[in-house]
Amino acid sequence: MPKKRKQSVYRTYTDEIFIKAIDGIKSGRVSQRKAASLYSIPQATLSDHMRGRVKDNTPVGRKPVIPIEIEKQIVKKCAQAAEMGLGMNKAQVMEKVGHLAKELNLDQKLQEQYTRQRLVVWV
Repeated sequence: MPKKRKQSVYRTYTDEIFIKAIDGIKSGRVSQRKAASLYSIPQATLSDHMRGRVKDNTPVGRKPVIPIEIEKQIVKKCAQAAEMGLGMNKAQVMEKVGHLAKELNLDQKLQEQYTRQRLVVWV
C-alpha cells in the first residue's frame, strides 16, 4: 500500500511573525534554522528573503486578468440577479466572465478556457 503524503498547508504564519523572524535573523539573535523552527516558517522562505531572491512586499499569486473596476461591476450584476431571484452557480458566472473577456479583448488564456463552450450574452 502506498504511503500517504502529508498535505501541505500554505502559509500558516502571519506577517507580524514573519517580520519578527527576519528581524531576529538580521540582528543575529537567532539563526535561520532556529527561526524557521521557532516561528514555523519554512527555512527556504526565510533564506529566499535573506538572500534577496524575493522582495519583502511581493504580492502572492498571479496578476489579475480582469481589471478591478470590471470585477466590481460583475459582482454588482451578480448581486442584482440574486435580488431578482436569479441565482447563478460558478459555471454560469465563469461563462459570462469568459464572454465579457472576449468582448473586452482580455487575456487570451482566459478567452480560450471559458469560450470553448457556447456562451450566453452577459445579462
